[in-house]
Amino acid sequence: MGSGQRLSGMRAGLILALLLGAFCSVYEYGRVLNLRPQPMHLWRQSDCLALTLQYARGEGTFMEPAILSQIADKGTSGKSAGELPLLYFLMGKLWSVIGQSEFAYRLFGLLMHVAGTFALFGAVRRVVRSDLWAIATALLFFTSPVVVYYGIAFLPDVPAFDLALIGWYALVRFAGERRHRWWFLAAA
Repeated sequence: MGSGQRLSGMRAGLILALLLGAFCSVYEYGRVLNLRPQPMHLWRQSDCLALTLQYARGEGTFMEPAILSQIADKGTSGKSAGELPLLYFLMGKLWSVIGQSEFAYRLFGLLMHVAGTFALFGAVRRVVRSDLWAIATALLFFTSPVVVYYGIAFLPDVPAFDLALIGWYALVRFAGERRHRWWFLAAA
């Protein structure tokens, strides 16, 4: 498969999926998915889980998230600002159905990262018209230690980056096809 050669979309996607699976195995994601928050940024990861738990309990609103620690409003509330509250909100709604589960939270982060990786693959594939470069570029992001560690942690940084990759894919699709639904997806 030379740099200008293209496989069928399904075959190239399957190759990427198999390689991502291999990387997940090397990174021991099967073991890590079952862990509680780990030492790096433990305090911040705990806050993310607290925001999620408050949403699950119905004690925080989307526009006014709350943590467990009553340190806001002169010690009378846990109201707090959090980046990307949509992640906490969605996970909180899921937890209200399945119960509190760090495994589900980490799995959601992993699935978001896989979606972002495939979006990056699709965008690069459309721009450079090479499966080799598209797969290599997508996998390159999956080798960054920060992305590997925080991709399945409790912080929203990597899922936010993954959403940006999905938006970029939609923008590339819009540029090539001029279908407005891609523009709206990119803007969302």
